[in-house]
Amino acid sequence: MRARTGMWLAAVMAVAVAGAGLIPQDRTLRFRPAANTEYAYNSVSETSMAISGMMEQSSDTKVTSTRVLKIKDTVDGWTKFEWHSRNVKTESTGEAMPGMDPNSTGKVMEQVVVAGEVNELATVRNIRVVGGDTSDPMTMMAIGGMGQTMVDLGISGTKLPEGPLAVGQTWKSELNIGKVLNEQSGGMVTSDKSLPVEYKVEGFEMIDGVEHVKITSTTVGSVPISSPMAGEGTLESNTVGTILVNMTNGIATKSSIEGTQTIDLGMVVISLKIKSVDELKKN
Repeated sequence: MRARTGMWLAAVMAVAVAGAGLIPQDRTLRFRPAANTEYAYNSVSETSMAISGMMEQSSDTKVTSTRVLKIKDTVDGWTKFEWHSRNVKTESTGEAMPGMDPNSTGKVMEQVVVAGEVNELATVRNIRVVGGDTSDPMTMMAIGGMGQTMVDLGISGTKLPEGPLAVGQTWKSELNIGKVLNEQSGGMVTSDKSLPVEYKVEGFEMIDGVEHVKITSTTVGSVPISSPMAGEGTLESNTVGTILVNMTNGIATKSSIEGTQTIDLGMVVISLKIKSVDELKKN
């Protein structure tokens, strides 16, 4: 009788301790989506640009689209994937870039596919562009630095740590902003420097019954830049991103970024306010 009572008390205590969260959970995050699946995101990107100096110009641009991540097969730990955009719509109060038609860029975005391979730590390799000419500045502006950003920061904006995640945990990476700028500007601005990116685990939350981790990324810094048209200058960046990632398969449920960038080339200063949100569509 005492033995049974002891076993019963032990079982009750185990349940109570687990309910109180005292038994540590394995919160190791891995990118493991099912093969041959698609994830569609509602995407909204807003940019306010002001140019001062030799020329004066301002514009507000809003781009909405459906961004689709297609997961293919896995070979030797590397999963093939494709990113492409559908239903791209652009609204602008002025020229987003002198001589560039935003609607033309939207059409190019729908034609271009960015493909590559990703492993369980969300590290990306073998990026290539399908359906577009990478020597064409319009194609590179449509991609908008996406390929280089994934190579540096992972498929959804963060490479994953080897071990379990914990609230308050931080890690760092670097973004080759020079290559990103080169793509975004169609070769008009470049640099050989990188910007630091710091990640922090803000917490865990349940979304539709599935545990997610909330991670923020902060990119603050200044790098030297050059332009074949305007000479030498600097880029200052101050952005904060937030991403919610499904702990079961490593897929981002929602991501956002907001902040400012200033490109100072002496004769010309370009100030940008950026805000974007990508949210996974529910089936």
